[in-house]
Amino acid sequence: MSKVIVYFDLICPYCYLGRGFWLEMQKERPVESEWIPWELNPDLPPEGSPVAPERQKARIDKLRELAGACRAFSDEPNAFSASSRNALLGLEFARTQGKTEDYIERFFAAYYRERVNISTIDEVTRLGAELGLDAKALRASVESREYEDTLARNDRAAEAMGLEVMPSYTADGRLLMAGSVRMDFNEFRAQYLTVF
Repeated sequence: MSKVIVYFDLICPYCYLGRGFWLEMQKERPVESEWIPWELNPDLPPEGSPVAPERQKARIDKLRELAGACRAFSDEPNAFSASSRNALLGLEFARTQGKTEDYIERFFAAYYRERVNISTIDEVTRLGAELGLDAKALRASVESREYEDTLARNDRAAEAMGLEVMPSYTADGRLLMAGSVRMDFNEFRAQYLTVF
């Protein structure tokens, strides 16, 4: 099997969950993968949008139950729904610097555990600098929309495969496994071992 391409977004809770499960399975049966951004909510305003935390609490409680020891969530849900566009543009810059994996994990933790609004260029720059990225170069890349075409190509590739949920695990242009929407780790593991 060729490298697995995983389509995901940093603001997708099932992607956060699914990546935790995926990383756990790498200890048992490693598979080469590349995580490719696919924007979940492109219509959100760039600064994100407020959301009533009480609406999210039941969902977060369910995610926490599914996640078990693989992923931690903040005890309090976010009071906003972040736009991921700037963070995904920053991810593509981080990829050129060999920091893809660290970047994904840092931004997931910031959003789901620390309740950071990763929508803003200031936060993207701050979090990227924590990883050793050149803050000035990162900011310039995001502000100039340097990797906008890359995100658009990713969207087209996902659409061409008919992908409908995140995360989507693909190889050779076809879907192998979809989502972590209702799976706990044991269910994910069983499907992973069948597919991979």
